[in-house]
Amino acid sequence: MKFPKFWSLAKSGSGTAWGWSDTSAEEAQQNAQQRAAKVADLLRAGGSPAANQGYYIDRPIREQVLRELDASTILSRNAYGAEVLNTTTGFFIDVDLPAPKNPGLIARLLGAKPAAKSEPSPAEIAALHAAENWAKAHPGWSWRIYRTAAGLRLLATHAVFNFDDALVAKAFEALGSDPLYRQLCYAQQCFRARLTPKPWRVGIKAKTPRWPWITTREEQAFGQWDRSYRQACQAYATCELILTIGSSEIHPSLRTLVAVHDEVSGCGSGRPLA
Repeated sequence: MKFPKFWSLAKSGSGTAWGWSDTSAEEAQQNAQQRAAKVADLLRAGGSPAANQGYYIDRPIREQVLRELDASTILSRNAYGAEVLNTTTGFFIDVDLPAPKNPGLIARLLGAKPAAKSEPSPAEIAALHAAENWAKAHPGWSWRIYRTAAGLRLLATHAVFNFDDALVAKAFEALGSDPLYRQLCYAQQCFRARLTPKPWRVGIKAKTPRWPWITTREEQAFGQWDRSYRQACQAYATCELILTIGSSEIHPSLRTLVAVHDEVSGCGSGRPLA
């Protein structure tokens, strides 16, 4: 997993950039100065930094480590303030599904009603069939499948995996994993699962001072935002368990991970998903 211990912000001319290091604050500052100088050169040449930086490719993600469960599992806070589980052993897959379409005006006039939230959409049913087919083709495989606000989350529970296992790449492809999620897994060298709701889904503005905070005022502003966010989260869950494929027995190395995931995400609470 890539979670540098030190971060520093630097400015060079019109260029500004963050730098990082696992060794020291001084090295992070040097890295930041070098990156800021490159940004300044790019701007002078009429380029755009954003156009030359793919998602997560050229840098580790800048997230505060909240808790280390063990050597393979870290809880962090992402850019918009949600808590995220990062693991080098628990194979999570995110599958985004299209939002179900509500009936048009004429259909509603004729009595048609929007689909109930608990009813699986055709896209969800197809994704579940894909997971079942995968398990049939790979004897001994087990999935815990969760519904999220925007799709499905799958967790392989029969074994531990590395992010770069060949079978992981095949499963990503076969089950239609979100491409950006895959890219992030490879860049961070781990799997990830968001544990708390997206702020805007619980009525909280996502704009908040991002870690590491430059001033005490920023840190205090974040603390105030975080208290409101956590209060709003109490009325929602991030996912709900809808299906287990294969054995319900969980690999010993994954039991703590599953327990923390289900507890913090509100799985089983019956609360609406966000």
